[in-house]
Amino acid sequence: MEHDSFTQELAELLLNNFPHDTQPHIVYGKLHRKFCDLNRPAETAFEDERMRPYHALYHGAISNFVKRVKNESERCLLLDVHGQSDMKDKILRGTSNRKTITKMLQEVGEDAITGEFGVIGHLASNGFESWPEKMEQEEHKNYNGGWTVRNYGSHNPHGIDCIQLESGLNFRKADTREKFADAIRDAVLAYYEEHIKE
Repeated sequence: MEHDSFTQELAELLLNNFPHDTQPHIVYGKLHRKFCDLNRPAETAFEDERMRPYHALYHGAISNFVKRVKNESERCLLLDVHGQSDMKDKILRGTSNRKTITKMLQEVGEDAITGEFGVIGHLASNGFESWPEKMEQEEHKNYNGGWTVRNYGSHNPHGIDCIQLESGLNFRKADTREKFADAIRDAVLAYYEEHIKE
């Protein structure tokens, strides 16, 4: 299975890749998804009941961080980073076809995603292109946003803007992983400076 290969290594790079004063909250799971799929609700995430506490711990941490950042800022962003190998040189954007970024689109517009200071746009300008290229295009049916972004997305009354980033395998390999992590950091910081920081 190549789909999620090297995503843990990418997460660990991201964990130590931000300036101290702009350090985001980062949550990542080490369980293989064949035992517990953290991108599903608990009812369908696992068969072995011993996995329930891990699922609860992971989503409890995300839920607490969502509440905390919402208290700190009107605008917040959750990036759910995964890996895919169907389009190895692309990032597949997953927002449930724009649903999970409802607030962002209403308040800022498409520039917050695909513009110079948008996460997707900034990544593309650094050589990490996404698919679909245009906001109005339908997202990949297999990668259009899993339970995490649908559960915490801003289409929900207490949600925040959420984007699932399905990173292509070639971006996660050893020779490009660090550059990709730097590009994600720079894209998040550009978004923060332009659209969140007061």
